[in-house]
Amino acid sequence: MQALHKNKNEKFFSREENSVGIYMQESADIYKENMIEDLENGSLKLPTVGEFLANLKQKFRNGNNELVKVTKLKKLEQGSKTIEEFV
Repeated sequence: MQALHKNKNEKFFSREENSVGIYMQESADIYKENMIEDLENGSLKLPTVGEFLANLKQKFRNGNNELVKVTKLKKLEQGSKTIEEFV
């Protein structure tokens, strides 16, 4: 794996905005290469799409539980009045 490092070419990095953008691009390229290498050698295990979606649904199943309850309360009516008008 390649290590993240700044190119030593001072002329190339003479302007700060160029050096940041170039460094970020180099870092992204190295990250991509490392990820591909990990996938190819089997050290990175990714779930199937089905497993990913099932896990996502499990994690966020009750995520908005409080919001759902508040919304239901706001829609609740007593006779012709909403819950806010009734209270």
